[in-house]
Amino acid sequence: MDSEFERLRELFLTIELDLGLEFAQTAKMQAQMQNHENFERSREYAEAALEVVHKFSARIVNSDMRQQLQERADELQKAVSSLWPRPN
Repeated sequence: MDSEFERLRELFLTIELDLGLEFAQTAKMQAQMQNHENFERSREYAEAALEVVHKFSARIVNSDMRQQLQERADELQKAVSSLWPRPN
C-alpha cells in the first residue's frame, strides 16, 4: 500500500512538472504575441506547479526519483525565471 501511494505521489509530481513546463512555454509564446493577460496567467500556473513540487518532493522516499524530480524542478525554475521581466 505504501509503495503504491509512493508511486502515485511520484506520478503526480512528474505530471505537475510536465504541466509547469508547458505553462512556462505557453507564457513565453504569449509574451512574444504581446498577450499580457494570457502571459500572466500561464506564468502564474507555471509558478504554482513549481511551488507544489517544492512542497511535496521532500516526501519522496526513493532518493533516485527525488533527484530526478529535483533536476526537472530546476529546469522548471530556470524556465520560470526566464519569463522575467514581464513583456511590455
